[in-house]
Amino acid sequence: MNRRSLVLGIALAATLAASWWAVVTDDSPGDRVAGERSPVSAGGAIRHSESPSAMTSGGLAIQREAWPAWGAALFQPIIIAAPPQPISSVPFDSQPPSAPPLPFVYVGEIQEAGGRAVILTEGDEVHIVRARQRIGELYRVERITATEVEFTYLPLMQRQLIGILNHEQYQ
Repeated sequence: MNRRSLVLGIALAATLAASWWAVVTDDSPGDRVAGERSPVSAGGAIRHSESPSAMTSGGLAIQREAWPAWGAALFQPIIIAAPPQPISSVPFDSQPPSAPPLPFVYVGEIQEAGGRAVILTEGDEVHIVRARQRIGELYRVERITATEVEFTYLPLMQRQLIGILNHEQYQ
């Protein structure tokens, strides 16, 4: 047996002895007020009465009361409700989800032997894309025409367009 187990065993024995001593001294006939019953039952549990009982133990008055009414709620579970959601005037079903506005800005295009490619910016990033090419996880370029670039927003499979201003027409 190691030292820790020994210390824990001694502490347990001391606790049990102190508990036994407290019950025995509370139950002794000389400590009780005449005609009064002990609030401690044979099993060691405190019996609660309607009125507080007063006992003297070693010259001190001990006041014991029944469990207060508010004490019953001490060990009840606390339920925290989520804040109420604002009620929309339009039913949820009538507003289908839609794709966010396109984050791309058309800059120009490149003519290649394999076809047409467009240059797009997204914030600080520059993308050079061709038809049927994905941009990240959210967008795919479907087709590139002389007047527009068609995208698909992949999570909702919705089509979106960016118009192309053809500079050759205005020169």
